[in-house]
Amino acid sequence: NRDTMPKGKGKGRRASEPDHTPISSEALDESQIKQLEQEDEAQHGADAIPDATFVVSKQEIERIRGLSAQEQYEEDEANFEGVKLFFANKFHEAEATFAKRAHHDPLACLCWGSCAFLRAVMSFAKEDVETAQKRLATADKMANSVMPKDSYVGSFTKFVTRAKTTMTNCQIRLHVIQAEANVLTSCLLLTQETMVSYVKAGFALRRGFKHYDIAQKAILESGEVDAAKANYDNHTLGGVQFGIGSVNVVLASLPQKLLNIISLFGFPHDKEKGMKLLNRAFAGQGIRSTMASCFLLTNTGVIPSFAPVVLPQSMPEAERVMKESLEIYPQSCIHLWLAGRIVRNNRNIDLAIKHFQESLNSQDDFPQLKHLSYYEMAWCHAFTLEWEKAAEYFEKLATESNWSKAFNMFAQAACLDQAGKKEAAAPLYAKAPTIIGRKLGGKLISAEQFVIRRTDTIFWDTEDANEEDASSTEGDQEEKKAEDKEENNDDDDKPNKVKEYATVLPGIELVMLFNGFCQMRVADLETVLKIVQAKLQEVESKVDEDGDIDEEKAAVLHLMLGGILKNLGQLSVAQEHYDWIVSRQTTIKEEKYTVPYALFELASMKLEAEDWKEGKALLTKAGAIKDYNFEMRLHLRVHLANPYADQKLAEEKEKDNNNKKTKKQTSTDSSSPDFDDLADAK
Repeated sequence: NRDTMPKGKGKGRRASEPDHTPISSEALDESQIKQLEQEDEAQHGADAIPDATFVVSKQEIERIRGLSAQEQYEEDEANFEGVKLFFANKFHEAEATFAKRAHHDPLACLCWGSCAFLRAVMSFAKEDVETAQKRLATADKMANSVMPKDSYVGSFTKFVTRAKTTMTNCQIRLHVIQAEANVLTSCLLLTQETMVSYVKAGFALRRGFKHYDIAQKAILESGEVDAAKANYDNHTLGGVQFGIGSVNVVLASLPQKLLNIISLFGFPHDKEKGMKLLNRAFAGQGIRSTMASCFLLTNTGVIPSFAPVVLPQSMPEAERVMKESLEIYPQSCIHLWLAGRIVRNNRNIDLAIKHFQESLNSQDDFPQLKHLSYYEMAWCHAFTLEWEKAAEYFEKLATESNWSKAFNMFAQAACLDQAGKKEAAAPLYAKAPTIIGRKLGGKLISAEQFVIRRTDTIFWDTEDANEEDASSTEGDQEEKKAEDKEENNDDDDKPNKVKEYATVLPGIELVMLFNGFCQMRVADLETVLKIVQAKLQEVESKVDEDGDIDEEKAAVLHLMLGGILKNLGQLSVAQEHYDWIVSRQTTIKEEKYTVPYALFELASMKLEAEDWKEGKALLTKAGAIKDYNFEMRLHLRVHLANPYADQKLAEEKEKDNNNKKTKKQTSTDSSSPDFDDLADAK
């Protein structure tokens, strides 16, 4: 769509942007997509392995093909040791373990590529992405070279007789390796900024699912579903379960519009089935078991936290998996981080900080994993109103992390501002919009769009704001402002552009936007309530010459108060604040995000009160509003809450139908007396 079109020309371009220019979907017609598909098939149809040093000898190929399931399981123990090293935070040792075997073992090559993949998706560095792509392509080609091939006679015989031939353990193992390599490659392609890369990602995902489907069908056709260990080794079975399970869960989590497209490709999206398979993979204690646990924890404890109304259904499962995972890998920095996220859902901030600190202290080899803990520590201290400590962690991120330095610097400024250190915050507010650079799909990420708009309203001269093209979206306007500010980055007259330095509780606003009220302790919520009430009173005391208050500032404060009071259990008062915002939907122009966020909170309150019909209607209204800051964040919350509302509506409908049947039956019975009734009457 048009949001992927380049927004500036020439000097508006940043040095950190990739060399290629994002293009719109309209730039690829059917013939071009077909050509891309043919090129992709030719590339992946070739048998040549990218690096000749990874060509497996004929003798080794025959040996691998001849291994029994038990022999293969025992041989893969060396790879399993590498996985254990990885989750014991010995990342370099794990990667070295896989590298030793990667030249002759397709699974070791895949694990080696997976290490590079994890580094690439955390750093987004071009060289890391290229390394990961090369290793994963090598694993795919190596597995294909080892795969036993049917002869022409054998293939024809099977076609004529329709005979079902049980696949060997080696074949299924190799199909799983090829599937994983292609799915991970698809994820890497999605991080790039062209429509061509998105189309290629679709091809890679399709190839990956095809291999998973072949492996799953072979196991089911063998008639060994429960007793499959007799024919297939545990690591391979776990690979099928993890692969099919994760594909189902991920695709089922996508918005309905994308699901409609995915259905055309035949991809499955049954979340319940996916979770069952992931649980089997976790319980199997194979090579993919630990990744299955991470997947389960993310989908039961982290993602549902964005929509707290669904948390009660998933938290028991999250706590079970967390307990079992920490018993196996008590020092794993990844599992400690996940544990911190999960316990914070119960407002246990102290224990969350303990887990994040342990994760930080557990390793020094993987800085990107440390940054995840810095980020969560920053929010923990913000949730406990320790603003200066939160600012310290955001400063670390702004300095060390490659993910949105602009947002981290803005968050640092907001925390210092909230702590009363306005002089220290001022230069950070001024600098943050000049270092904008993080894009996805050719468009600024929502966090950086917010930085531009918020700094514009509190700090920068906005005399020309009303002259924007009325047809442009909020995102378009913010792209233009980002380019203008970059061009003026070295302008000596910048101080003259400062019109005012006035913020509206910026730290508390970020806590609200990042779903903090539902994770804060009651005492801290009560403290924040007094601060926001006092600020709203101040805003309402200032009226313009027409006797009107600043509705934009008031809308943000009403949204804060609604969230605080809702989490303190004062639902009727919270609803009044949300209703205030919704009633002014047509007059709120600058803080447009407050309206859909208020509608979502009203929907959550209705669902919690078991008013499923009204809750669903409000969710629909919230999801229909477009073009505001953090739009995708709210759409995720709506998407998480919708299935819960649909399920409850279906249950209510079924209950009503059963009640009607019962009443009808009772009515029939009472109007038609049986033989004993007639005898008694006589």
